[in-house]
Amino acid sequence: GHLRLDQEELNEIVRLVDAADCQLSIHAVGDLALDMTMNAFDALPRPRGMRHRIEHAGHLCMTQARINRMKQLDLIPVVSMQFLSAFGDFLDEILGPERARVSFALRRMLDAGLIVAGSSDQMGSQPEGLNPFWGMWCCLAREALLGTKVCPDEAITLDEALKTYTTAAAYAGFEEQVKGTLEPGKYADL
Repeated sequence: GHLRLDQEELNEIVRLVDAADCQLSIHAVGDLALDMTMNAFDALPRPRGMRHRIEHAGHLCMTQARINRMKQLDLIPVVSMQFLSAFGDFLDEILGPERARVSFALRRMLDAGLIVAGSSDQMGSQPEGLNPFWGMWCCLAREALLGTKVCPDEAITLDEALKTYTTAAAYAGFEEQVKGTLEPGKYADL
């Protein structure tokens, strides 16, 4: 990958946005990007109430140490599980077997007590990426496009997948008062 910012620049951006009481949603894919992002959040004063997010956290290189650190920093990982289908067949080749084994770490993130939000990120050539039900299927089936089972021990239950894409996603966007569950007074936008 290509770094767009160095650690000092990222720290300053995170500091300024947090100081303005705005929620940060940083896209970070890969070990260096995750570590730099968490370093920037670690430099902030606590407590915080902004529910800062890391988009694509948990997809690649999500070691248990990174999961624990994300929990300690009170960050919300946002996953686009349809990426598992898109490039899961090639993880060993791209990352090497050791780092591929800690990819798409849903089970471990939920077990650590993280609030994991699902997203239906568009992937350009795969319009089905917009379908959250396909993302939920990827949470359960853990199957890549060519049939490779990707870290099947990281599968979650149907109820957990549904919560990831509904209540957790609403919480991540400060929308839990109007979205995330079907009840009087909330939007029923299925």
